[in-house]
Amino acid sequence: MEESLIYVDHMEFRQTSNMFQVHTHFQYELYFQLIGSRIYCFDQEKFTLHQGDVILIPPEVRHRTISSEEIYSERLLVNWDFAFLQSLGSRLAQLHLFQSKAPYLRFSLCGEQRAALRKLLFTLLEEYKNQSPTSLLHMETLLAESLLLLESVYRNSRNPAISDHHQLVSSVCEYIQNHYVENITLASLAKVFYVNEYTLSRNFNRITRLSIPQYTNLV
Repeated sequence: MEESLIYVDHMEFRQTSNMFQVHTHFQYELYFQLIGSRIYCFDQEKFTLHQGDVILIPPEVRHRTISSEEIYSERLLVNWDFAFLQSLGSRLAQLHLFQSKAPYLRFSLCGEQRAALRKLLFTLLEEYKNQSPTSLLHMETLLAESLLLLESVYRNSRNPAISDHHQLVSSVCEYIQNHYVENITLASLAKVFYVNEYTLSRNFNRITRLSIPQYTNLV
């Protein structure tokens, strides 16, 4: 395997850590915020990536990251060239993810999506480190599965009705993560987000495959 075609890295930030210079890659970049938050900066824009957020950046886009108010954070990063996926032909290049003209695509995952992507990328990291005879094929498959998961999220986000439901559930997940020490119930969440209890419960179960009590217990 040509190592330059893919790079996988897991990093924990335990103190303030800022990139002072913007940089670009000749490869795609997938950045998964596992714990805490971090600020992503582009030439004319900056925003905070929170736990469970993913950003996909095309080649040659100028960017850097800096610390947020949360000192501790953890992320998983994958840089790859399309040549790395050449055994899968041109099919992946036809995904909606790669047809966008935006300088980046940002995803907010929660529940099942977040757990699935985390498992795929950590397995990818293990294969990257181990370099066994079957690593190349396994890594191609894992990266392809990760991209197909994000493709599904992206396509759903382009449907306004689906997008609104995902945004609601994403906001509820973030609220639970930030207030888990409190007595959180379906009724209390419905009041916070000004939504009917039945609607909230139904959409939360549909998107995360978990009930609100089950998700709260996992946080």
